[in-house]
Amino acid sequence: MRQVTTRQFQRLPASLPADARNRTERAARVSELVFRIDNVTKYKVGEYIKSPSKMIELFKYQLMIYPMGEDRDTLTIFLQRVPMDGVDPRFVYENVAFEISIMNHRDDQEAMTRGKVKGSFAADARVRGFEKDIIDQVLRSAYVDGDGGMVIKARVDLNNSRLSPAEEDEEGFWIEDIADFKKGEDMKFRPSWIGNYRTRVVVYPGGHPDHVDGQEGLAVYVHVLESKGTEMVAHPLKLKVTVVNHKMKVNSISWVGTFQPDGAGDDSWGPNRLMSVADLKDDSKGWLDSDGELLLMISVESADEGRDPLSFTKSSAKKRRISVKTDGV
Repeated sequence: MRQVTTRQFQRLPASLPADARNRTERAARVSELVFRIDNVTKYKVGEYIKSPSKMIELFKYQLMIYPMGEDRDTLTIFLQRVPMDGVDPRFVYENVAFEISIMNHRDDQEAMTRGKVKGSFAADARVRGFEKDIIDQVLRSAYVDGDGGMVIKARVDLNNSRLSPAEEDEEGFWIEDIADFKKGEDMKFRPSWIGNYRTRVVVYPGGHPDHVDGQEGLAVYVHVLESKGTEMVAHPLKLKVTVVNHKMKVNSISWVGTFQPDGAGDDSWGPNRLMSVADLKDDSKGWLDSDGELLLMISVESADEGRDPLSFTKSSAKKRRISVKTDGV
């Protein structure tokens, strides 16, 4: 007969102070995973290793590590959600906070840590959590022992997350330090797949260089690089860009447009002035979260034939899922 323990279901003592109770409840939604790679030097660029998985609530996760880099010489570490039987793969864990550390073999207090990352995870989604130059900062350091071994720790925090239905073929992009961007400065994301289309997202949080002084607006461009299985020139594409409002999700605004790819492999489309930079940076408006970060939700999909390629709409987003943050370090 299977033994059942009830300790995890016990209520906290009523006499426990409120602040202590809150700390205990928050700690229950935090998980840590520690994984050792025996010899990082035996890997080549593009080769990866996965850690054993760990579960907290219905969030099962693991580390996916490219010791010598995914496509160049940079140690790259992803946190990846692992599908679970009985959990609908269409559901997404929103706003999962996590950090990844490489442990120092000489001093445990000197771990190399990538600070808080926010991400949302579909059934098998991964979020880039760490990236460092290998030669200068990792291999010739206390973070690798004499045998080439490396110890990596992930800390996952679900206190501000929730499980919710996914919107198909939509990805999220976080941008940090919005207040520091000036007109003409851009944020270029690494190429990634949004649905069936490989894209590169470029954002001007402080306004496009062509904007008139005092009339700067948030500009977002999506470069469509290639597609899966179909010719891009065969049909028009619909692009949707949403700015998430963190105070009231129903106040989120969306731009929707369609365009016909020219087949050159670097088509670009998007809103040149989605909203004013002044409003974007106004803390009272809710466009930035408590850390001063902006979240854009973007989708690219096939559009109906005959639709006006210059169509434009702004609309409320009744329900958004929170997803990938910037992948740079």
